[in-house]
Amino acid sequence: MKTLFLISIFSILGLVLINNEFGSSAQSCDNDSGPKRLVIIKGKATIINHPTLGETPYSGGTIIFQKVGCNSCYTGTNADIDGNYKISVGDGKYKIIVRNPSSPEFDMLTPEQERFIDTETDDAKKYSKQVFDLDIKIRLPK
Repeated sequence: MKTLFLISIFSILGLVLINNEFGSSAQSCDNDSGPKRLVIIKGKATIINHPTLGETPYSGGTIIFQKVGCNSCYTGTNADIDGNYKISVGDGKYKIIVRNPSSPEFDMLTPEQERFIDTETDDAKKYSKQVFDLDIKIRLPK
């Protein structure tokens, strides 16, 4: 009985640790077959116009990825103190979203920032690419 209890506790802890490692955001789509493969999108998020610091890391900021073609498929990650972020997602094309967390709401990506990332390109498939680098430039309101 004691052994069964310990196994149950370790199983629950394992699930919690896995959930924390890969994030708690779920992706759901009309197609429940699941992704064919998981890929990693990573990079550095930088604020380019901080009023006192100039160019500085987007520390603790939230970066959201919305799967193209799915209005309810969102997942997100936070940048660390140095502005680095990393997220595992199902293969596909994603819109990058960085919004002002308080009023007024506005798009914080710089005008020249790429708005989409596609992990299913022919080159990615040809070379079995699984890690995609994407640095994100952010602007604060004036």
